[in-house]
Amino acid sequence: MGCFFFGSCQTSKNLRQGTGWVLAKTATRGSQQYLIVVDNQWYYPEELPEKFKMDSVRVQVKYRVLDRLDTVFKPAPNDLLEFDFTARAIKVKKIKLLPQR
Repeated sequence: MGCFFFGSCQTSKNLRQGTGWVLAKTATRGSQQYLIVVDNQWYYPEELPEKFKMDSVRVQVKYRVLDRLDTVFKPAPNDLLEFDFTARAIKVKKIKLLPQR
């Protein structure tokens, strides 16, 4: 149980779990991309439930790492999409809001 509160750890069926943050990254004006950060590793969730699409919320998450990288964009001066970085794609299996610090 200790690894659950202090970082991520492996579980059965190639699932990982950990405590982290949902962060919003602006892609273009009016468009956000929501990522999950666990142990300083950025993940791009395939599907994130609407109620978790907030910036800087602390979560407990169980997820499966997928075999692909997804592109995270940032707005260019003309408000078009511009490459920022890539993040490992994940499939969220279970996610829960934690008390915010």
